[in-house]
Amino acid sequence: ISLNGLAPDEGCTVNLTSDNPLLTVPSNVMVSALTRAVDFPITAGQFSTQTSATITAEYKGSTLRKKVNLYPAGVSALTLSKNTVKGGESLTGRVTVVGTLPSKGIVVTLVSSDSVVQVPATLRIVGNTGYADFTITTSKVSGAGASVSITAQFANTSAKQWLVVTQ
Repeated sequence: ISLNGLAPDEGCTVNLTSDNPLLTVPSNVMVSALTRAVDFPITAGQFSTQTSATITAEYKGSTLRKKVNLYPAGVSALTLSKNTVKGGESLTGRVTVVGTLPSKGIVVTLVSSDSVVQVPATLRIVGNTGYADFTITTSKVSGAGASVSITAQFANTSAKQWLVVTQ
């Protein structure tokens, strides 16, 4: 919230509302004395299709409305720190998501196509980072090695990478 001028000596209370229950805001925020602005938390619920909400701020008869577009969260990328490793080595994977994350985050499912590559079954992505890292472990292999797919899935979105495990 930004005021046109400085808040009075005693500060001021700005009332807030959201017209969509999927997007919640505090009922009011206090702008400190002799300052112009204050930040406030916005919490998004979980949704599966694009939607919008209007946040309304009211102070001393003045009203400001701001439309916020909400996009459902989805997996946009899966990256690996290496594309080829020797069996028995570990590496790092990163899942990147797009869209509006609910306040508790989302849980992405991770799947390896072969037991020679082990990934956690799930990965929680929270906050405004838009990504989370995880550790991938591999087992020793014989012969020509293995080419293994790793897939990250959430809702109706997914991303896949291939990892080559050598002797």
